[in-house]
Amino acid sequence: MKGNTEAKGYCYGMYRIFFEDLRDIALLIDFDGKIVDANKAAVMAYGYSYQELLSINISVLRKNWSLTEQQMAQTKESWIFFKAIHFRKDGSSFPIEVSTHAIKMEDKDLLISIVRDVSDREQALQALQQREEKYRQLFHNATDCLFV
Repeated sequence: MKGNTEAKGYCYGMYRIFFEDLRDIALLIDFDGKIVDANKAAVMAYGYSYQELLSINISVLRKNWSLTEQQMAQTKESWIFFKAIHFRKDGSSFPIEVSTHAIKMEDKDLLISIVRDVSDREQALQALQQREEKYRQLFHNATDCLFV
């Protein structure tokens, strides 16, 4: 049994190293929606302290609880990927992409969610679309002959 305990300790240590070093937000969530672990990126992104994150439900970060429950159920079958909006402690929101799956850790069924803030990408896409529309309007409204 001692070897099993050492293996669990090693796995937990490796998990912590991996978890903390992720640049993306990483959350461990139980199937009631309670956050049971979070990395430094989560603390930075949401504006909650580590202890505050561990005292809240994922529904505080993501307001649509019924959809969250449905997606949590789907994770028991396979990894799922979805887009959503998350909310910071100050009430501001940001777009995210989530990859999540059910895991068993220390005999507990949990979800591991890797959350990527896609704010910069969304802003760049909006700017590109605005430029395209501007040039489209210039082209269609030009009174002179244009060659490309």
